[in-house]
Amino acid sequence: MTNKRTIGELIENEVRKQQIPITEFAKMICCQRNNVYDIF
Repeated sequence: MTNKRTIGELIENEVRKQQIPITEFAKMICCQRNNVYDIF
C-alpha cells in the first residue's frame, strides 16, 4: 500500500516547513486567507 497525499497536504507541509505565515502565502498566490485553508 502506498502513502498517497493530496496536493493540498503537500502544499500545506511546505508552507509550514518554510514558516510562511498563511496571510503572506495567500498574497503570494493572489487569494484570500480563507481560500488558502480550502486548498489545504
